[in-house]
Amino acid sequence: ETGIGAIVKPFLQLFDIVIEISNGHTLTGAWAADHAHIAHLFEPYIGVDILTLDPGVLLSQFAEQVSGALASKKKNYKEYSVISEGNKITCGVKAIMAHPDKNSLLLGIDELSGRAGAELIEDKWKLALDTAGDGVWDVHFDTNRIFFSEKWHEIFGYETGEIITLQDWTDKLHPDDYIKAANHYAKHLSGEYPTISLELRYMCKNGSYIWILSTGVITSKTPEGKPLRMIGTHKDITARRAMEDENKANISLLLRLINNLPSGILVTDEDKKLVLANKAFCKMYQLGKHPRDLFGMDTEESLQEDKLFYKDPEKLVTRIAEILAKKQVVVNDELEMVDGRIISRDYIPLAFKENYKGEIWRFTDVTEQKNIEKRFEGQRQFFEHILNCMPANVATLSADMRILYANPNFIKNDEIRAWAIGKTLEQYCIKLNTPSEITEERLRYFKNAVAERRKVEWDEKLIGRSGKVSYQLRCFSPIFSPGGDLDIMIAYGVDITARIQAEEALKASMNAFANSFNFSGIGKALVSPDGKWIEVNDVFCKLSGYSREELLNIHYNDITYHEDIDIDARQIAQLLNRDIQTYTLEKRYISKSRQIIVASLTVFLLWNPDNTPKYFICDILDISAKKLLTDELYRQNAELEATKTNLVNKINQLEELSYMIAHNLRGPAGNIKMFSERLIMDDNDPAAEDEVFTKDEAGAIVHESSIKLSNSLDTLMELTQIKLNKNIAYDDCDFKSIINDIINQLQGVIYEKHAQVKTNLEVAMISYPRVYLESILYNLISNALKYSNPAKAPEITIATQQLDEKVRLSVKDNGLGIDLEVNGDKVFKLNKTFHKGFDSKGVGLFLTRSQIESLGGSITLVSKPLEGSEFITLL
Repeated sequence: ETGIGAIVKPFLQLFDIVIEISNGHTLTGAWAADHAHIAHLFEPYIGVDILTLDPGVLLSQFAEQVSGALASKKKNYKEYSVISEGNKITCGVKAIMAHPDKNSLLLGIDELSGRAGAELIEDKWKLALDTAGDGVWDVHFDTNRIFFSEKWHEIFGYETGEIITLQDWTDKLHPDDYIKAANHYAKHLSGEYPTISLELRYMCKNGSYIWILSTGVITSKTPEGKPLRMIGTHKDITARRAMEDENKANISLLLRLINNLPSGILVTDEDKKLVLANKAFCKMYQLGKHPRDLFGMDTEESLQEDKLFYKDPEKLVTRIAEILAKKQVVVNDELEMVDGRIISRDYIPLAFKENYKGEIWRFTDVTEQKNIEKRFEGQRQFFEHILNCMPANVATLSADMRILYANPNFIKNDEIRAWAIGKTLEQYCIKLNTPSEITEERLRYFKNAVAERRKVEWDEKLIGRSGKVSYQLRCFSPIFSPGGDLDIMIAYGVDITARIQAEEALKASMNAFANSFNFSGIGKALVSPDGKWIEVNDVFCKLSGYSREELLNIHYNDITYHEDIDIDARQIAQLLNRDIQTYTLEKRYISKSRQIIVASLTVFLLWNPDNTPKYFICDILDISAKKLLTDELYRQNAELEATKTNLVNKINQLEELSYMIAHNLRGPAGNIKMFSERLIMDDNDPAAEDEVFTKDEAGAIVHESSIKLSNSLDTLMELTQIKLNKNIAYDDCDFKSIINDIINQLQGVIYEKHAQVKTNLEVAMISYPRVYLESILYNLISNALKYSNPAKAPEITIATQQLDEKVRLSVKDNGLGIDLEVNGDKVFKLNKTFHKGFDSKGVGLFLTRSQIESLGGSITLVSKPLEGSEFITLL
């Protein structure tokens, strides 16, 4: 409450009546407390000058008191009596100098009975402090003291005497509200505000703040205008403020929601003035304004502009008039706009207790929805046409098994199809003389589909009148309502006779394939496009050493030799692109025992009906033995070719070897000659008595000499080949290519021993007889593998380096090594071996050195037992 009413309010807790005297002596207001009994003595005279009243009127007696108070600007107190309706009424009247107008004042009036007026007023003041619903406060500025009612202490929790000075009081104000309170007080003191009335936060004794409505008025001042006394109330409005804050938040949220709705919102009052509009409304009518700028707009006037947006503007005006006349809710009232949009309107009248307050309009652009509905209708007709033209039997049934729709393929006869609509499935079957067992089966599947809440399918065998057998794939697909009840059942059937026949033929074909697969003499496997084994036969299991279960749990590449994993990548791509139908190549696999298997692989790709690859069919034939024989044959052919090329040179050098042959064969040949003569000598010959050896001893010596002669001949033949090759043709030899060929020949041993062969070829090419270079490297690398240290994985390093006009070739290993202090002069001699337990004749290094030296080169050895060896050749 503001104005003079706010000033009067606290005084009504002290007096029965408060009246206002303005402009001299005119009664301009009268306020009565709820308990007042004498209000009738004043209310009839509002607006009357009290100086003009009859002396018998109580109000006329106040004139002198009013004049004195206005002149002195001080409060005063007097008592008056009057006879009213035969009863004497005595009143105590106190002049209150709290009016903001200096020419006006307030009079507080109390009905007196028995006690002195001043005493009664003090008692009423105490009573007001004790019983007021709000906390009452009374400030005395001259003593700097403040008094509070018990209700005030109850509200804030302070004990009497805890707050007694103005400073004590103001210290409890919230810091953010202190300046606001001081400014308000200053404006009241200056007369700008007739009363103090503001909302503040005040600290309770427990340290919390509550919101209060603080009202007050200065009741007396000094002649200089300084306040002497001020009274007022504190009302706890915390709950109200919380509610207001919540309401503000809700209103703000509601406004944001309305403003961001996709539909246009328009709210008008009873005078058709616009109260609220949102952004969507402004956008819909291209207003180019903010919704708040439309507040107060006359909607009837704007209608004349808005109707131009519509295709039929007069219909729009007429329809709005009808809606407003009926004042009933209207929804989905559609109108077409000039630009082709379709607007749907909703109308909601605002009425409270039959009191019309305006209306709410909602405008929704339903153009897209209408277009969708049109498309849906077109699609419905389209799909119905499809159903009618489908070669399958299609029908829909109700929950009680009644036929709702059937396409022409389901019931070809138009009359029967028309008759069937609305009939039950059982009635339809009886009509067509369907066998009872088929009818019962259909009814049972219908119930199962409903009970299990899923689509059910089954194959139905039919026998025609001519005895021809056909098959139908039947299906019931239930559709349920949101409540869980069966809405409709979709039924369809497809002739699958051809499929059944094809399946039977396929089954026979699969059996034939399975027999061919399982009982084949070669390894067979099915491999998925992602490299997983799908099926393998026993032959392949035996070949790989893995069981069927083990193979089906690993990838195709897991048993493929690592260098051959991508060897057929190009052919597989060609199969997938349908460029080829099959391919065959050699591929190496690793058995479970880590043996290398060389196989002839033939692959064919089988496709799915949807043209996606199904699996690869692989025929795997072990050709490891054949491969070894082929490699050996190749090597021997190469040697024969070299022998043929240099045969002429060898013949020319036979004389050079004759002495060597005579020297090496003279001993064994002489022994054979000498002891053979003993063998043919007759024991009766007198000369036999002079022989040292018996026939048996001579025979043994002849046998031993023949063995030595044979071994010498073999060695001499090897040496002869080397010696006779001085004029052998030189080739452009690629070290890397020759080394890779030898590694491939020795791959089985390399893989078994987990050997690593490294190269450091600073010199890549050399002019040298290829046969000799292959023989030298083969002997050195094979020896490194043969005499490897069982405690270590073999490591072999082959290096080349240019030294002046020679090429340095080194073959280094970490094998058993040779004790050179003991055997250093025997390494390259004939028939010398240095490690027991190996199948060695001591010829390889002898021949290697002979080959190297025959071409002007040299070979040396650096070695330590159990640390390895390094053969260094200069070529």
